[in-house]
Order: sequence, then structure tokens, then C-alpha cells
Amino acid sequence: MTAWATATRIARGTDPLTAEAPAAPPATPSSPEHPVLTDPPSSKPTTLAPADADGDGVPDASDNCVNIFNPDQADANRDATGDACATGGRDSTTPAAPTIAKSVNLTGVSGDVRIGIKGADGKVQYVDLSSVAQIPVGATVDTTGGQVTLTSADTSGKPQSGTFSGGSFTVIQRPRERGLVELKLAGPVTSCPTGSLRAKRKVNPIRRLWGRDHHGRFRTRGRHGTATVRGTRWLTEDRCDGTLYKVTQGAVDVRDPHVRGPVRLTAGERHLVRP
Repeated sequence: MTAWATATRIARGTDPLTAEAPAAPPATPSSPEHPVLTDPPSSKPTTLAPADADGDGVPDASDNCVNIFNPDQADANRDATGDACATGGRDSTTPAAPTIAKSVNLTGVSGDVRIGIKGADGKVQYVDLSSVAQIPVGATVDTTGGQVTLTSADTSGKPQSGTFSGGSFTVIQRPRERGLVELKLAGPVTSCPTGSLRAKRKVNPIRRLWGRDHHGRFRTRGRHGTATVRGTRWLTEDRCDGTLYKVTQGAVDVRDPHVRGPVRLTAGERHLVRP
């Protein structure tokens, strides 16, 4: 082929070595005549968890107290309404009054609060507190990320309450102590260094709990010593060098095994009970 013929074919766009490939036809939209094929839907059915308004692990359909946390489903008179519910049947939103040395009531104030209940296998199972709960004495409450109001009964039949935050505690109430509620610090214990007190003081606190009572009878117990409150706001803090009790309002009486008689602390004061 002459150079003139080759140049002519390039100019006309007919040379197979230089011509662009023809454009692809536009996509055909889906229609009954030309359906677009897609993957078939999954045939595996979706399983929905049964509703559980109070988060106690018992489905609402069979829960004898739908809106109040009561995993034990106690029903002393067998009327199909749980003991945790006040008047109003199983749909009541008001918890029954706590029973001395048997149960206390919890109301979430802020943040995330978890409740630990010991199961039949002896293991503690934690669940989130949705709003209100009636729990057995001996249960553990984790307020590390939240705040909760605890209401208990005293010997006069009147309720007493306190607000707690910043740590975990086990609820203890003994019949012989006339309604006094003991909150025993709970949770893992960090290993502490041996040697001087200076080295131990450098370690962050192991466990702690802030409390504010409303003229109730409460006592906190750390690894060392106890503090009985008298209308106050106080801190109980387990550390490697002992248990620290600090008061920001009111007063507490600290029991220190190394000191005769109670140590009275008022606002702004603190006391460290050494091992």
C-alpha cells in the first residue's frame, strides 16, 4: 500500500492499527422483557430475641413482673404477680417495698449500672440495670460507670436510701443489725508491691466507692476497717498502703483495728486504716 493510501485511511479513521474501538452500547434498563438478574434473597429465617423490658433475662411473655428487674421471679403467694411488683399486677412500674435482710431496691440515676446475681451454678451473671430493680441481699452492684440509688428497709418499716457511684459493692444486711446496710467493696484486687510505703503509695487505688446517704443507716467496708455514716458524703478507697476513708460532707465513724474506739471524721478529714 502506498504512503498516500495509508495517510488517506488514517484521515478517514479506517486504519485498523490506529482506529479506536467502537463505543459499547448503553446499558439496558430493567424491564419485564429484559429483567436484571440479582442474587436470590437468603432463605435463612431471621430469629428475633423475645422482648425483655426490664432486662432480667426473663421474656416479657412469662415474666411475673414485666417492668421491674427480678430474675429470681419470687412469688410467695403464687398469684402470678412477682413479689417485686407493687399493687397493679405484673405490669406495675413501681417496685414493692424492700424486705429487711432479704431484698433492696435500685433505681438508676445516671450512666451504666450492672447487677451481678449468683446463679444455680454458683457463678455470678452480670446484666445491665434498665431503670428499677429489686435484688436479693448478697447481690453485687457495679457502679464503676454510673450512679444508683439504693433503698432498703429498717426495723421501723420505713425506707432508707443512699446514692452510690464509682465502684462495685456487695449488698449485706443482717437481721440482728436493725436495718443497717453494709456495702462491701467488690471487684478484682490488684497485686501490690512489697517494700516501703512510698512504693505502695505510687500504685493507683485498687477499689473505691463514693456514697451519699439520706439519713439512712449505711456502712462501707474496705479491705481494712469500716465506716458507718451519719448523714454524709464519703469515699471508701482500697489502696496498697491501706483503706482510705474521706469525708466531704457530714461525718462518719471509722473502725480501725489499730485504734481503740471509733475515729470520728467530719467534712474535709480523712483517715487511712493500715493493714
